[in-house]
Amino acid sequence: MRMNFFKKYYLWIIFFLILVLHIFLRFYQLEAKSPFGWDQVNTAWAAKDIIVDHRVFLSGPDPKGGSTGLYIGPAYYYLAALFYFLTNLDPIASGLFAGTVSVITSLTLFYIVKKMFSFITAFIAIFIYSISSIGFDRTQWGVNLIPLVSILVFYALYRIIITKDERFLMLLAFSLGLAFQVHFTTIVFVPVIALLTIPFFPRTKKMIKYFLLSLPIFFIWLLPAIWTFLSNSNHYLSNSVTFSNTYNHGFHLRRFLQLANDAFIEFPSFQSLKFVRFIFLPAFFLIYYLKNHKRSSIIFFYLISLWILVPWIVLSLYSGEITNYYFSLSMPIALIILSYIITSLIELKKLFINFVIFIFGIYFSFVNISAFFKTNFPGLSGSRIHVKSMIKNGKMVPFVRGDPASYLYYIYTRKK
Repeated sequence: MRMNFFKKYYLWIIFFLILVLHIFLRFYQLEAKSPFGWDQVNTAWAAKDIIVDHRVFLSGPDPKGGSTGLYIGPAYYYLAALFYFLTNLDPIASGLFAGTVSVITSLTLFYIVKKMFSFITAFIAIFIYSISSIGFDRTQWGVNLIPLVSILVFYALYRIIITKDERFLMLLAFSLGLAFQVHFTTIVFVPVIALLTIPFFPRTKKMIKYFLLSLPIFFIWLLPAIWTFLSNSNHYLSNSVTFSNTYNHGFHLRRFLQLANDAFIEFPSFQSLKFVRFIFLPAFFLIYYLKNHKRSSIIFFYLISLWILVPWIVLSLYSGEITNYYFSLSMPIALIILSYIITSLIELKKLFINFVIFIFGIYFSFVNISAFFKTNFPGLSGSRIHVKSMIKNGKMVPFVRGDPASYLYYIYTRKK
């Protein structure tokens, strides 16, 4: 009886085990291993303003930490406020928010990869995701939402231009609107990617119908930003021009080549063999084309390539400091490429190849999980002990923007 149950549901049992692993690595020692620093504290204060002071936010955080005078949409603040409401303003909400977004991203990735390819490919994709990006997923800020936005936009475009399903224009509208609430990279990259796929959109009456239905879905996300812009149009136009003039140095081939390694940073490599990460994209295209032999394979490869090329080219125009997460839009695409290549190798049914994949999987898992356990995060635990000690000794913690102690002092001493 048990064997029959396992045979019937073994795929879902594997999925459940991978999901449990993912949840464990995102929520284990939440206070000690989930950072609560500048960005998280500022979000906590915004959540407090919404919940306690009933403040209405029409704009979110400055995408560059207060240096641009430009702001993303307010949805991020309201999502965070939901978790702070459930925890009565306790900053453990920060880690819960980050972990929940990660789990939703994993489930979305699994569903989309399964629909596009197979169960096995989806398993591999979420397994790689589960044992990598652990620190990234435990840090609560708008960047958490970039992979989720990315995979939603990618799937919407895939269904529109590859399977010619006009209904997914509504998902695209939803995802584009969400992109304006996340980070300045999604605000720039995602619309550019969508525009570059328009020539492959179906030219049908249904497309017009769903385009009209999609407009309100998209613009409802932008209503707060539009109101804010109309109220401060001169201020925002001035800041936009200043930001563009300050950080745009034009296209230079040398700068473009310098960013090549960063453009493929979401692909795994070895310290002495960094060139390996450049092989995955052409290998994916070759395997996919040989297995399908369709014109749509070329279009699909074009769509995949946009997730690498657009951030690469746009950021080569940018003269400001560039950090790894600026390329996190390509994370889900890298997972799709890797999982598809691995699945194709497994399908060859060669014992040696499967053995090598298994050994490398064990090694990759060990390295990533070990690194997570060895890393010391500036978590909540130490700050809690420090602030409680000061309160016990009758000392006051002054307000300092971005300081965890200031926020903890507030929630421990406020009148409820």
